[in-house]
Amino acid sequence: MPKIFLTQFPCDQEFLQGLKTLCPEIDAFSFYSFLSLRQVTSDLENSMESYFSNYGVSTGRFMLLLLLSSTPEGMMPSELAQQCGVTQATISGLLQSLEKAEFITRQMHNHDRRACMILISDKGRELINKIRPEFFNYLNGIIGQFSFEENQKMVDWLGRFNKSLKSVIDLKTERKAIVNSKPFLRSVRPMIG
Repeated sequence: MPKIFLTQFPCDQEFLQGLKTLCPEIDAFSFYSFLSLRQVTSDLENSMESYFSNYGVSTGRFMLLLLLSSTPEGMMPSELAQQCGVTQATISGLLQSLEKAEFITRQMHNHDRRACMILISDKGRELINKIRPEFFNYLNGIIGQFSFEENQKMVDWLGRFNKSLKSVIDLKTERKAIVNSKPFLRSVRPMIG
């Protein structure tokens, strides 16, 4: 699904005043902060995808190769999925394309014949070694303008933001589980007829 976002971002005072008029019950500056963060993350994601497309990989594929390059013994697909915070189906798709491009290899697991280990290939390591110095210069161009103290504050703030986001997601998941549980439905049925 395409991502939709504002291309013209209004100045904060103009936006806040309009939002207060439209929705007086909302914390307008929190919403403006959310939109600012959303714009930055969207721009960063688009910029990174464009950057990595020059090398024939996506951001996700590069991150997998980077992770595998730091793990000489390889990793199982389930470990990669857990480390990256995605489903095994997502990892499978990424691994298939990396294997097709010969950036990774699969080996039988030493102790479990049903499992396989994913290792970065020489071709994959060559790609990582080519991209890594340029990529870190690219990141430094984005983040390097902030002082060490500002970066520490940003990491702290983003960590708190992520923790808050996870607690909202967990609460929503818990509510959904309660609504979908059979004892709950049995107790509600008599009330609704």
